[in-house]
Amino acid sequence: MATNTDIVNLALRRIGATRLTNLASDTTKEAQVARDLFPEVRRDCLNLHTWNFAIKRAQLTASATDPTFGYDYAYPLPDDFIRMVSVHPHDDDEASVPYRLEYQEGDDRVLLTNSNQIYIRYVFDLDDVNVWSAAFRDVLAFQLARDMGAALGLSASLAELTDRAFHRKLARAKAIDGLEDWPEQMAEGSWSTSRHPDVSRA
Repeated sequence: MATNTDIVNLALRRIGATRLTNLASDTTKEAQVARDLFPEVRRDCLNLHTWNFAIKRAQLTASATDPTFGYDYAYPLPDDFIRMVSVHPHDDDEASVPYRLEYQEGDDRVLLTNSNQIYIRYVFDLDDVNVWSAAFRDVLAFQLARDMGAALGLSASLAELTDRAFHRKLARAKAIDGLEDWPEQMAEGSWSTSRHPDVSRA
C-alpha cells in the first residue's frame, strides 16, 4: 500500500534531497515543506485533467438564495469539488443544460442555471493515494519535486529539468487516462443527415 510519505520520497529522490521516515511526524526542513505543499499540489494536479479515477456524480440542492439576476437557481457546489466534468437537468448523461460557475455570498461557489434540478459529474478532491493511477502518482511526485526544490533553494537548472519532466509525465498520464474512456457518441445534427441521407429512403 502506497502512502503520502512514499510520494514525497519519490519527489525528494528526484531532487537529490534527504528522504523522510514519516511525513506526518518528521521534523526536518524537507518534511515541513512537504506538509505545507502536499495538499495544494494534490488539488492542483487533480485540476489539470478530468481524471477517470477521481470523477463522481451528485445531485445538487438549490440554494435558499436566488441569483440576483440572469438565472433562476443557484446550486452550491460540493465541498470536495475540484473541476466540473458535465452538468445535466435530470439523471441522463446525454442531456445538457446551460450554466455558469460563480461566487454567491453565503454559498461560496455556486452553479447558476435555469433548471429546477441539477445532476453533475465532477472531479473531486480524492486524497487516497492507492486509488490514484500510477501515472498520476508520477505526475504529482514531479510537481511536488519542482515546488519543493524551489522552496528548499535548489539550483535553477535542476528546477528547469524537473519542470520539463513534469510536463512530459503529465502529457503521458493524460494520454493513458484518455485510453480508459469509452468514446462518447455525438448526436447527429441536421448538417450530417443532409449530407448523408438514409439509404433506406433512396
